[in-house]
Amino acid sequence: MKYEDWIIRYGAVIRKRFTRNEKLKFLYGISKEFNNMGYVVDVKEAKIGRDTNYNLYVGNINKAKYIVAAYYDTPPSTFGILPYKLFDEKSRRLSIFISSFLPILVLIVLGTLFILKLGSPTWSDGIFGALDIIYTFFLLCIFAIMYRVRDGIGSQTNFVRNTSSIIAILALASSLSSDERKKIAFVLTDYGCKTCAGDKLLSFGVNGRSTIIHLDCIGNTNSLYLFYPKSFSNRVNVIKEDNNLNDICLFDFSKLNKALTFFQENELYLVSASKEGDIFFVRKDRTIKNYFDMNNLEKAVKCLKILIFQNSN
Repeated sequence: MKYEDWIIRYGAVIRKRFTRNEKLKFLYGISKEFNNMGYVVDVKEAKIGRDTNYNLYVGNINKAKYIVAAYYDTPPSTFGILPYKLFDEKSRRLSIFISSFLPILVLIVLGTLFILKLGSPTWSDGIFGALDIIYTFFLLCIFAIMYRVRDGIGSQTNFVRNTSSIIAILALASSLSSDERKKIAFVLTDYGCKTCAGDKLLSFGVNGRSTIIHLDCIGNTNSLYLFYPKSFSNRVNVIKEDNNLNDICLFDFSKLNKALTFFQENELYLVSASKEGDIFFVRKDRTIKNYFDMNNLEKAVKCLKILIFQNSN
């Protein structure tokens, strides 16, 4: 399958992956995709609090020297209010709050006005009729919707975050030879837009055995950044040997002025973002666009191939 087909399938047809059913539908479809490429796939379920996490594992996770990972879930909609700040847990919590609070607030106001203007006069007239049933049903519907959106509303558009990274994984996976496939595995993680539970489960399971390269928003139109641990310093310079990848910014995350709990010694992050000081972000207007930068996506795939296979000997 070519880029155009993947874009239509995962950017339009199965674009929302916010609820449990939406996630399972996506995982079922993309599992068949990897199966058709000849990969072994495994969906692992983990109960975390009241949430159920689903991670998709592709290839031999236990023997792979490198694992390329990307979260597949849909971010909560902030209705164009917030940019997406990478590696920022406070920003994630605020996004979830806005996504759930604003719809509930609107529903509360709507319900209150409905009761004051229509419901209360009808219910207090002492006569039971069809309007009493209709108004009660309407009010119950409001409560049902409030319950449904208590965890927020999924964004309708997620081309940049993080469908572009999923397509990059598909492109890379489909291009590998049988020998190359022995060195690499892929993981699509859940709750990457909220608690990063899927990434944490992956890190815990790997336990430093493999190098994990996380992809995030690589279809954004800003510069590509490769964040790496200090122990990887000598190995990332191979990327600069390719003239087409000279504009990828190599960033030793130990030089950041603030501690970032996301970073582990065996993990790298390949992202596309704007930078202000130590803050890396995707502008809010970019997060709601229904397109992404194919040039960045293709660069990311090429970067991964060079990084992995020229360092696997």
